[in-house]
Amino acid sequence: MAIVAVILIIVAFFIFSPKNNNGKIQTGVVTKQNLEETVLSTGQVVSGTDLNLSFQGNGVVRRVYVSEGDHVYQGQILASLDQSSASATLTSAKGALAQAQANYEKLVNGAGSGDIQALQDAVSTAKVNLNNTYNGALTTLNNAYTAIYNAYSAVTTLQNDYFSANDQEGIQVQINRNNIGAKLENASSSIAGANGAGAIDNAILNIANDLNSTFGSLQIIRDQCDQGVYYSRVASADKTTMDTQKTAVSTAISNVNTLQNSIASYKIALQTAEHNLESKQAAPRQEDIDLAKAQVLSAQGQVESAQATLNNLIVVAPTSGTITQVDIKVGELATLFCRI
Repeated sequence: MAIVAVILIIVAFFIFSPKNNNGKIQTGVVTKQNLEETVLSTGQVVSGTDLNLSFQGNGVVRRVYVSEGDHVYQGQILASLDQSSASATLTSAKGALAQAQANYEKLVNGAGSGDIQALQDAVSTAKVNLNNTYNGALTTLNNAYTAIYNAYSAVTTLQNDYFSANDQEGIQVQINRNNIGAKLENASSSIAGANGAGAIDNAILNIANDLNSTFGSLQIIRDQCDQGVYYSRVASADKTTMDTQKTAVSTAISNVNTLQNSIASYKIALQTAEHNLESKQAAPRQEDIDLAKAQVLSAQGQVESAQATLNNLIVVAPTSGTITQVDIKVGELATLFCRI
């Protein structure tokens, strides 16, 4: 409609307008065109994206690298927290990973010649220690026999000097003297048959029992020395002799027990050394390999976790832009950091 109105106005203008001196009519062609308007102005372009950046971890701010108005690029470090503890944790995790990887590789590759030799040496050392203990066992057993013999001799002398009467005290002394004599014969028989490791083990066990029985008999005989008329009849020196024999037998008991424990300890050491050598020479089991792999994966996860914790202590620009606000200072606890 607007175009039609314009055409009518133009036609009316030519019809009713005054004629010029030449008396000629001017004509023109009407065309359709777009109307455009240009506006010139000054101003500031504002980004439609406003980013608030903050630390993902907790701690004290150590460095701030930007100020308000600074232009930053994507990936630029803007600030960081104290990283000493997180860095130490990462180092420890990397060390655990290296150890786990080394254990896995060592398991898969098998033991080296040096490792095998070391285990063979351990077996040899354990055998020598055990053999030396067995070789020295006869000395301990002979000393035990001597302690029983001396006790038997002292009791025999005591009986002959004081307890020849057929009273209660004399009967007790006689019974226990006979018991000590029997233990003396047992000890002699055990030592005579101790010609090998197994026989020595049996001899040690038998003589330990003989010593304990002898000590018990000595205690009973010593008690008789203080019963009734024997309290004043038995000389103090002879009572002291009984106490001395008890001490000697007690020492022999302690020595035999130590011998037993030493042999048992060296046997365990030899078994352990032989087992370690056998295990090291054997091919690795699949379950051991799987376990070593799992330990490597676990250690790797610890490294990644420690690295993530360390990364959370820095703020990185996610995109290029201009810093419009900084809300934190060095030494403060981590909060909202800045705005781009």
